[in-house]
Amino acid sequence: MATKPAVGMSALFLAAAVGAGCTVTTSGAQCDPATGAGGVCQSGQFCVAAEAGGGTCEPCPGGSCPQCNTCPANTLCAFDADGGASCQCGSNAGSIFYADANEGSLGSDPVRPTGIREPANCRFKSLDDALSAANARGPGSTAQAYQDPPLALMRFAAAAPLVIAPGVTLTSNGGATYYAVTAPSSTMPFLTVSAGSTLSGLQITSGGASGNAIQSDCSQGSGTVTIAGVVVRGSGPGTASNFATGVYHAGSCALDLEASTIEGVNESGVILSTTSTSNVTLRGNVISDNAATTTYLGAKRKGGGLLFNSEAPASLVVQGNQVYGNKGDQILVVPASGSVNLGGGACPSANIIGCYDSSGGVGIFANTLTVDASNDRWPDSPPQAGSDFIILGTSIVSPVCLPATTLACP
Repeated sequence: MATKPAVGMSALFLAAAVGAGCTVTTSGAQCDPATGAGGVCQSGQFCVAAEAGGGTCEPCPGGSCPQCNTCPANTLCAFDADGGASCQCGSNAGSIFYADANEGSLGSDPVRPTGIREPANCRFKSLDDALSAANARGPGSTAQAYQDPPLALMRFAAAAPLVIAPGVTLTSNGGATYYAVTAPSSTMPFLTVSAGSTLSGLQITSGGASGNAIQSDCSQGSGTVTIAGVVVRGSGPGTASNFATGVYHAGSCALDLEASTIEGVNESGVILSTTSTSNVTLRGNVISDNAATTTYLGAKRKGGGLLFNSEAPASLVVQGNQVYGNKGDQILVVPASGSVNLGGGACPSANIIGCYDSSGGVGIFANTLTVDASNDRWPDSPPQAGSDFIILGTSIVSPVCLPATTLACP
């Protein structure tokens, strides 16, 4: 007896029923109701969808095989257990899983999304679902918030904290100006970025979350944690149920944090709790208007901007950052040994430090190690020990970049 594919355009299904009288000789063969791959059904049978996405060949109900109307491009005809037929999204064989909060679909919708870009209702409506699909596909996969073209702010509400698996990217096609994701109420880190994975192009806001907004995880590999073009926007210092820290990086893996803005969190904007073998790059970030709840160095100092609270990293590049208007010290260096290079390297890439906390904070406070803060810009030129910086070890603050900073303080 001739065989026919389980899915396809309506002409195929008409042919499947012709001449066979819907007589079934073998039932139960495996088939895929969404793509037709993995098996074919004999004439007089159709592919019944299963909850897990696969299917089996079963007799046509009432002696008549169901049919689909002509399906749009990139969609296929799929059957359900009741004998109904509908156009469903084709499988996603690519590396990108698209999320669209406006036009996408949920897994519970009649059209089940697979994350392909077109048609729009085959995109995931949930960013959580798109990331889950990318994580399942593995290294080299991407979950991308998408609209064509990016015109207005698209908002996603996450159902739970999100984890970006090693080698996976979570991003958007238009940057943080056009895409925001709200963290649910939780004390857990909202976005965990694994070693070797990338987070970019999203605005992150708190919907009652009180854990860290972004936290690295070095436990599953030695790759770089990459964070670029991200905006962490808390509700303001001291606000209840707000993010604790903007970016918390701990462990021995490398961190590359670039072109991101962290503001309005309850603790420090960025906390580095690295080992002495870690490599850290901070370039072009804005760290501003963050509170400083926890005290360090015998309860004597707080640091609301950039905080080093473990070992000094083996390699450190800190260039082109603006650290200002935070509570406590703008940059607090707790380690007592090693060296920390906070110098801009050259004036075009100078760090800008200013808008000190009037209750006793300074630009840089460092414990007994060597701190290089040359080629940076300060409110005073040259910067003054005791008011701009307190470095208990060796300090290097010249040459100084001009003109002095005139930041608009929050």
